[in-house]
Amino acid sequence: FLREQYVRAGYPAEKIQHIENGIDLSRLQAAAQAPRGPLRGHYAYLGSIAWQKGVHVLVEAFRRLGDVGAKLRIWGKLTTFPDYAAQLQEAIQDCPWIKLEGELDHNQVSDALAWADYLVVPSVWWENAPSTIVEAYAAHVPVIASRLGALTERVRETETGFLFAPGDAEDLLRVIQHTLREPALLEQLRAALPSVKSAEEYTDEMEVIYHELRQGS
Repeated sequence: FLREQYVRAGYPAEKIQHIENGIDLSRLQAAAQAPRGPLRGHYAYLGSIAWQKGVHVLVEAFRRLGDVGAKLRIWGKLTTFPDYAAQLQEAIQDCPWIKLEGELDHNQVSDALAWADYLVVPSVWWENAPSTIVEAYAAHVPVIASRLGALTERVRETETGFLFAPGDAEDLLRVIQHTLREPALLEQLRAALPSVKSAEEYTDEMEVIYHELRQGS
């Protein structure tokens, strides 16, 4: 997706190489090794508490869902956009099944993903390669994401997760209800999650590219 934007803007396609990011897998080892049982109804958001990330869409979907036993936990810094965070706080006052957890330390990401059945990425603006999706896959957590930007490349519908119309709380609610009605989907999706590239593998690939460029100079 990002490569296409550059080409459309006039950059030469033959000079652009597409390489997947790698991550520090050791940080997610606990989540990757955590026992994964049947659906518990645990849905998580990890990221910026900002309008463009669509957190309000996620909150509204869970408000409409009601208290059916499912839980939503939202991790992210609440002081970057305090007015927006305050709106979210107000929206969940009467919804004990929704919690704003505040900022999450990098070393705690593994614990959050170990808790989650599904990660939700409800962005309302273009995304390219959110690290949270890669981290979720490394922790054996399927993803529910907006059908937007490169998220359609990151999340394969019914294979590694589900997609919904961006900004549409009702469509997101539909997907959440579907996952709750069909708990067996969770194990099917887990089995199809892709392997994740390590930071070391990514570094090796980048070194090869730099070496080739130097040789050709």
